[in-house]
Amino acid sequence: MIEVGKYSIVSLQEAVESAKEMLRIQDTTEFDGFLLRKADEAMRHIGDATTYAKRACTVDIVDGRAKLPMGFIRLLGARMSDSNGNCFDQPYLDLAFLTDCGCDNVAGNNGGFNNSFEIQEGYIVFHVPSDLETDKMRIAYISRTVDEDGLMLMSERHERGIEAYLCYQFTVSFFENYPVNIRQEYQRTWKNQKQYLKGMSQRERFEENKRQIGALLNAWITSDRNDR
Repeated sequence: MIEVGKYSIVSLQEAVESAKEMLRIQDTTEFDGFLLRKADEAMRHIGDATTYAKRACTVDIVDGRAKLPMGFIRLLGARMSDSNGNCFDQPYLDLAFLTDCGCDNVAGNNGGFNNSFEIQEGYIVFHVPSDLETDKMRIAYISRTVDEDGLMLMSERHERGIEAYLCYQFTVSFFENYPVNIRQEYQRTWKNQKQYLKGMSQRERFEENKRQIGALLNAWITSDRNDR
């Protein structure tokens, strides 16, 4: 997951501007929409750890449905509270979790849970909206790192790869204006940068896992010594 302060997060527009200079089309905005879409596409292809984040927010419930935030990927948890701010005894659980044991009747009688819901087409949809005691819900979730328009954000280390992808896609789309060797060079740079970024992400994930394992072992050894 992305760590606050570890990376300098910048807009895709910066990569677009740099690519336009490389392509010598910096004096026009005609292709900005195309290049922004391709920049967003490139970031989704990279998919390293810096492109995801853990987030939390409050969503409004209207007619038994709550719209999920931009960039939403996976729900981590949900809680609701009454008008006095007192949280309910049980969390609200997704139907897929309730029924993955194969017992369909669990969702029918709620099995002691407050309520159940499904995630459908960008919304949380409650099965028994009449039972809801509030119109707001606090959720924690995994998200893509996106801006207010839903476009991916990038860190500075992505910029060279994104620029190469934009130049490659542009020269392919307007092949009559660019020689084959130029297109191939942009394609090669993009592939090398993507491989480099994925490798860096894997190393960082390994180091993070190693630190967590070390912390657990240290806690176990300390506890064992204290028990003697």
